[in-house]
Amino acid sequence: MTVTTGLDFVRTGPGEWRVRVRCETRDTRTGRWTARTESGVAVQSMEMVMIDVGRLGRMVLFPNGEFASNTAACASGTADLGTGD
Repeated sequence: MTVTTGLDFVRTGPGEWRVRVRCETRDTRTGRWTARTESGVAVQSMEMVMIDVGRLGRMVLFPNGEFASNTAACASGTADLGTGD
């Protein structure tokens, strides 16, 4: 099973963002995949970014680049950060 999570941030104010999350799960044995999307909000506090995306749960992006999710449908681990360009 492979799980990936994609995050899109749009700044709405100092230390605040609107966020769109896409969590994909792929069964490596059968090749079948599912995707769940949700929108929510993110705030920065104590150098961490805390994300609340409704039915996909809560997530935290830590200053060291680690990402944690409280939902099995979304990935946790080392974040690959990019600019989206």
